[in-house]
Amino acid sequence: MKRFIRRAIIGTAQLLVLPLALWWWITGKKAQVFGSCFDLIAWLPGTTGSILRVALLKWMARRCDEQVRVEMGTLFSDPRVSLGYHVYIGAYCILGWAEIEDYVLIASRVSIPSGQHVHHFDRTDIPIALQGGTKTPVRIGRGSWIGEGAIIMADVGEECVIGAGAVVTKPIPPWSIAVGVPARVIRSRKHSGEETGCQTNERKT
Repeated sequence: MKRFIRRAIIGTAQLLVLPLALWWWITGKKAQVFGSCFDLIAWLPGTTGSILRVALLKWMARRCDEQVRVEMGTLFSDPRVSLGYHVYIGAYCILGWAEIEDYVLIASRVSIPSGQHVHHFDRTDIPIALQGGTKTPVRIGRGSWIGEGAIIMADVGEECVIGAGAVVTKPIPPWSIAVGVPARVIRSRKHSGEETGCQTNERKT
């Protein structure tokens, strides 16, 4: 019953945000317009704001389940974003091309850019701003929890915990707890008493 009511509320909200979706479609579904549409509703507070953001995502994103909550101040920059069932996104996050699976929790001020090579910088004869870039999807596995202020530039496996302020530059295996800059795995959630091979080797030396 609750899901039916939620679906009805989201459907009504979709009618309210339809003009923004039409603007995006008419202008050629450009990523810049996609981002601008969310700028307009990003600062609406509370449950009402979250519902309107989810409604707009259902029109414009690759996927967005009804059971998603997006808090105030969160911005989206790529329409290929995908949000699974029961995803929570905290306040003031920035998301690019992200594939977020079911039951993921994302704390506030988390950044998930579209991979690590959004801007190329190999050449020295022209400014970085003119060198272009390559966008790639970043996947957050089912049931993972991303701590506040983390920056995620590589895939995170299912049921992981990423510590606050961590910077993920390499893929994180499933069921891992990773912290630091750059992020490193400190242990597995499935074997809480076991430490990583790296730590074990360090103690032996």
